[in-house]
Amino acid sequence: LLTGLLVSLLLPFVMIHQYVELVELPMGYEMNSTSSKLLSKPTLDWEFLLLRTYGIGVILMSLRLLYMMLVLGNQIVSGKRRIQPDFTLVEVDEKTLPFSFFHWIVYNPKMHSKEGLEMILEHEKIHVLQRHSIDILTVQIYLIFQWFNPFVWLYQREMALNLEHLTDRKTLTQIENKKKYQYLLLEMAVGKPIHSKLVNSFYNSLIKNRIFMLNLKHSSPFRIWKLFSIIP
Repeated sequence: LLTGLLVSLLLPFVMIHQYVELVELPMGYEMNSTSSKLLSKPTLDWEFLLLRTYGIGVILMSLRLLYMMLVLGNQIVSGKRRIQPDFTLVEVDEKTLPFSFFHWIVYNPKMHSKEGLEMILEHEKIHVLQRHSIDILTVQIYLIFQWFNPFVWLYQREMALNLEHLTDRKTLTQIENKKKYQYLLLEMAVGKPIHSKLVNSFYNSLIKNRIFMLNLKHSSPFRIWKLFSIIP
């Protein structure tokens, strides 16, 4: 998915040369009065208007990202931190569902049972170790400059969901009870959602999709040819 973003950035710089034959106007050719009037008529500068609108969108999206970073930073700083070798646990009193951001894992220990919290932290540790925050932040930066593109908003959603699928699958290899993990997902579905798009949250609104993927059998390697349909 990140490769898809990179390709979309590079493709516009690929030059396609096309040679056309221009017909020269005969000597002494003069435009008639109708053509002169049409050319001299003032028109709205659409290019300037579009660039101005685009620039305003970029500024607003940049402020949006800055605001989300400040909110997350304040939440991390205000919590009680316990530094581990590969991550930092941040305990907060606020009623919020667990999430990770780079090497910080934020959670409220009072909201979960001991067993449930262990599974949640195992899930978030995988997000941290696989550096999923880089993926999330990359899409958010890309979104600043492509805010007008509806496909990028959908892309953001699919990338976040894909990261959850990968992490869920890895988590199941670290825990014994697969069914309890799925019940835990359902419990999280009725909790307080995380509204920031910058974090890897254990809560995800598409819980049904995640549970379905957990029980899905792996596709045959021979069906990998379907991926080539993305080339066009």
